[in-house]
Amino acid sequence: MNASKEFIKNYTSNDKIKIEYHSNGKSSDYWCDSNLDFRNEICKLLVEYESLRPDELLRDIFRAEAEFCRESWGASPNVTILGKLLITETKEKYIEDYFLGKEESYDTQCAVSLGDAGEDILREIIQKIKVSNPQCIHGEFTMKKVVYFIEEYIDEYY
Repeated sequence: MNASKEFIKNYTSNDKIKIEYHSNGKSSDYWCDSNLDFRNEICKLLVEYESLRPDELLRDIFRAEAEFCRESWGASPNVTILGKLLITETKEKYIEDYFLGKEESYDTQCAVSLGDAGEDILREIIQKIKVSNPQCIHGEFTMKKVVYFIEEYIDEYY
């Protein structure tokens, strides 16, 4: 098994430093994210191999890619793919991280869509949140707002 597959298979949040956005501190033509190539490789494998998708990795790589998008003033195709995988596979488990990544920038707001989950999954997420009443870690979010936003999306598009 190659090193990237091994990384995915054994991933814990302690490994997050290898996929996080990591700027060299420069700008313009001299700017780079030293983890970008590895993150792209991991994303490709996550799409390719359904059995290689630890929830924790989906959360962490999505958040890293969303931060990269904010810093690069754009949206990568990866952020769209990872957003879809995160919400469809982890559902309510990392819904706060989904919204934090989605709201990272204007570009991520446009690139990451609740519509990728589909109505059935969105309704399932709402139901599970209402039953379990989880608390948000980040102050600006509440599950009440998450439920409201998803319900508004469903009303508008389905």
